[in-house]
Amino acid sequence: MRRREVADGLGSHGSAIGSGRWNSAQVGSLFCNRRSIALLLALLVLFPWLPTPRSVRTVAPARPLRVSQGEFLARIAFAPDGRTLATADSQGRAALHPLDEKGGSQQDLCDRGHGKVLAFAPDGRFLLMAGDAAGIVRWDLSRRVTETLPGIDVAYTSDLKVAPDGRALAVASFRSNDIVVWDMGSGRVRSTLQGHRSAVRRLDFAPDGRSLASAAVADGRIFIWDLDPRPRLRRSIPAPEVLSLAYSPDGTLLASASGFEWGVRIWDVRAEAETEARARANTNANANANANANANANEPIRLIASHRRLARCVAFSPDGTLLATAWDDGSVGLWSVTTGRERCRLETHASILTDIAFSPDGRTLAAAANDAEVRLWDLSRLVLNPLSPE
Repeated sequence: MRRREVADGLGSHGSAIGSGRWNSAQVGSLFCNRRSIALLLALLVLFPWLPTPRSVRTVAPARPLRVSQGEFLARIAFAPDGRTLATADSQGRAALHPLDEKGGSQQDLCDRGHGKVLAFAPDGRFLLMAGDAAGIVRWDLSRRVTETLPGIDVAYTSDLKVAPDGRALAVASFRSNDIVVWDMGSGRVRSTLQGHRSAVRRLDFAPDGRSLASAAVADGRIFIWDLDPRPRLRRSIPAPEVLSLAYSPDGTLLASASGFEWGVRIWDVRAEAETEARARANTNANANANANANANANEPIRLIASHRRLARCVAFSPDGTLLATAWDDGSVGLWSVTTGRERCRLETHASILTDIAFSPDGRTLAAAANDAEVRLWDLSRLVLNPLSPE
């Protein structure tokens, strides 16, 4: 069926669909006959890009940041003061980009090998970098010098995270199923976390620093580790092929993006801790109830579904109200954490997005892509869809 025939069959409703403007009278009359229903379904199947009655506001990037490395960008990170953005590319090169009004030129930090993953220390004094080469490199932002952290000889680093208090560093490698937690001061191993059946891909500290979430390449599970006072595996959550993990700012939620399903899962990790506490207090009397509670804890409290799109990255806004998702079609969605509704969609015109991050004040969202550009949006100027249906 040609598009013109579909539009002719819909009559006056065709213009309403094309413009995205609907009213109750049009909707009611449209669904009064079978022919209109069939034609509408055909239109949605043949042309899924046309606006829908609940279309989401789409916004183009406000400010592109060209990275002179000219390579596939792997990771990005905002400095704690929000004035600098760090980038790492697929060749292991890292750089700093001033974002304040004074601006400035890009500052290259390392040539190759140590710049594939990176993280700022919470106090903003250091940037930690790692990659295929062995060791962790620390860049001192005030003295503008680099040094290799003593004792940490991990190679092919897949992820690294600094604890919120800045005293510990968690490191994962594509060559190991274990996670090593190092003491930042002495370089000594605090603990080695073992249990994954394949190489660990992603890590994230809880905001209080007492727990660590991890996901491996192929074992289909998220592990939540208690680090204080004694390291132990607290929870194993089924989740296929996790590509990204993020704790909410208050530490009660954990979001995961999967390369296996169309959507993002949000888990209530606070409920999981409460369930465990009740289980310890009622070991025998409420055994069945506790088993049911544990089973429910393995189910996400919310699944943000996306039609035929895979999520590659997730990030919570600093106030915890929004979840940003980078999809494999090059778009970024901003979702309400409480309702699961999409508030806004940001277009990048990139084929692959590799990382997303909110600035510490929540006013800027950055997305890295495979075209050596970072897209920056001023979120204070965005008009978001309302939380309640219009």
